[in-house]
Amino acid sequence: MSCDTTQGVCKSARVEPEVPLTPPARPTDPPTNNFNNDEFNNIGNVSDPDVGHAQDVDDPVIDRDAELDADSDAGAVQNDAGQADVDPGPPLLACTTLSQPCDRAQVEQGDFRCVSDGRGGGICLVGCERAGRADSCAEGHYCRNGGSASDPALACYLSDCSAHAHCTTANNAGSCLQYDNAYGLCYAGGALGEGATCVVNGAQRCQQDLYCRATGGGNGRCSKLCDPWSEVYDCGENTQALCQTVWPRMGVCSTNVEPEHVFEPFQQCNVAGAMCNDAVRCMPFGSHNYCLAYCRPGLNDCLGVRFPDGSINGKATVCDPYFFYGSNAVGICWPGCTRNNECGSGESCHAGLCRKACPNGNAIQECCAGSNSCAAVCIGGFCE
Repeated sequence: MSCDTTQGVCKSARVEPEVPLTPPARPTDPPTNNFNNDEFNNIGNVSDPDVGHAQDVDDPVIDRDAELDADSDAGAVQNDAGQADVDPGPPLLACTTLSQPCDRAQVEQGDFRCVSDGRGGGICLVGCERAGRADSCAEGHYCRNGGSASDPALACYLSDCSAHAHCTTANNAGSCLQYDNAYGLCYAGGALGEGATCVVNGAQRCQQDLYCRATGGGNGRCSKLCDPWSEVYDCGENTQALCQTVWPRMGVCSTNVEPEHVFEPFQQCNVAGAMCNDAVRCMPFGSHNYCLAYCRPGLNDCLGVRFPDGSINGKATVCDPYFFYGSNAVGICWPGCTRNNECGSGESCHAGLCRKACPNGNAIQECCAGSNSCAAVCIGGFCE
C-alpha cells in the first residue's frame, strides 16, 4: 500500500500525523490474521463457527454436529449382527418448505439447501451464495457452509441468541457472540475466571462473558467481552485495556494498547496492531502507522471523525465497508467521494465510495493482483 504524504510537525510531546494528499489505495493482498477484516471471515463453516481472527484472538472450535451425532443412535434396536436397525420411515420429499426433513444426498434443491440436522438426517434451509456473511439471508440469519470445502452446502442459519442468557443451560453458562444482521452465536463457557490462564481451543473454558484471548504459544488469558461502540467503558476507564473489534458487533478487551496515550482516528501511532482507543486500531500505511476507526455500516459511528486533508476542520468521513476485502459487515471511517480524482490509484468513485472495479468478474486478477490468499470477491462489478 502506498500513500503520498508531507512531513508531520511536533506539537508538545506528541507527533502529529502526516497528512495524506490523497487517500491511499486499499491493500490488494491483505496479510492473513493481520490488520484487516479477516477477523470476521471464519464464520462460514458450521463445524468451525466462531470468528476470532484478530491479532490476539484465536478461533475456538465447536462442532455441534459431532456432539449431537454422538447421541443420535442412543436407544437404537440392534439386529442379530449387532448392527442398529434403523426405521427408514416414509420416503423423504424434495424441499418445499423451511425445516422440512430431506435427503442429504441432494444438497441443492431449488431455493433450498439440504444440510445436516445434527442427528444424521437432513433439514431444508434457505440457500445463499457467500458463507461468512449475512448475504441474502433474512434478518436473524447468517450464511454458513453446512457441507465441506470440497462439497459446500451454503444455507441461511437461524441465530442462536441475542443475549448471554439465551446460551445458558442447566449444565453450561455460555456467551452470545454478536454478528451483524441480528445474528448471534452461542459459545460454550467454563469455570475459568477473568485474568486466568487458558489454553486456546482447550477443554477448560472461560466463564460467561469472557473469552480466551490468545497471548502466544497456544496459551491465552480469559478476557472480558465488550461492545466496541458502547458509551460505557466495558474494559474500564484507565485505558490499560481497550475494546478490540473481533466479531462484527462485539469485541474482546485487549491489553495490547498504544503506550502512554490514547490516540484518535488518523493520528500517527507507534505499534501496528495495538489499540488506539475502543474500536480504533493502529494500522500500517506506507512507512508509518495510523489509527483507523472501525464502524458499522448504516449507523452513525463516523460522525465527528474527520480526515486530515489540510483544511482547518478536516474532511467528513463515512463508513466504508469495502475498505478491506473479505467482509462488508464492518467498515473503516474514511472520506467519501464525488469525483474519481478523489480516490486512490486504480479506484473510481461509485455511489459515494471509492471502489475498485472487476468488470470481468475475476476477483483474483482484478481485485487481488493475482494473489490466491486475497479474500476479495467480485459482486456487481466491484471488488469487496
